[in-house]
Amino acid sequence: MFPPVTVSSFVISRETTDDTLKSILTVPVDFKKLLIGKFELLFFLSIAFSLINAALAVIMNLLLHFPGMSAYSIMIATGRIIATNILIYLSVLPLIIINTFLFGSSLIGVAVAFVYGYFGTFEGSLLNWFPIKAAMILFDPYCGVEYDTVSYQTFPAIIILILTVLLSVVLLNAFTHSEKLPNVKAKRKPKKAERKRGW
Repeated sequence: MFPPVTVSSFVISRETTDDTLKSILTVPVDFKKLLIGKFELLFFLSIAFSLINAALAVIMNLLLHFPGMSAYSIMIATGRIIATNILIYLSVLPLIIINTFLFGSSLIGVAVAFVYGYFGTFEGSLLNWFPIKAAMILFDPYCGVEYDTVSYQTFPAIIILILTVLLSVVLLNAFTHSEKLPNVKAKRKPKKAERKRGW
């Protein structure tokens, strides 16, 4: 889960942390289109990470000789991994947008995403409404089945993910229409050491 989040924070915030955004904006490309292009790139990177995860899982299964692996089970598992990672990407999209415009730091984005994702590892019916958990619930083979006294349901998971995507659209439109550029931290030039006069 975290490689796509880490890459997302890095790619989106790179111009602000390196103070190169002003130079990029001299190109006749709308800033909103630039951001959407990056989001599309990150979408495909999520799929690429999913395929790498699936390939590693198959290799480990072959090396450890686990039973029950077939071409059908590999296809199902790969599809489940891809779909889950895409939904996880969508569930952290509001954080990426907020980090881009308010903080402008890839480190802050990664730290917030880590804490945000960590809460998704807990169990409880209330987490049906937590976006990260909802992304995993939808493609969990045990969804709708009560186990360990916790029942995860599809309906609240779908609703919260739709709301998360809508929030992402609203935030992106709000920030880009306000003509507010991402937070750019000015880098201080190092002071030159003054030479001492005399001996």
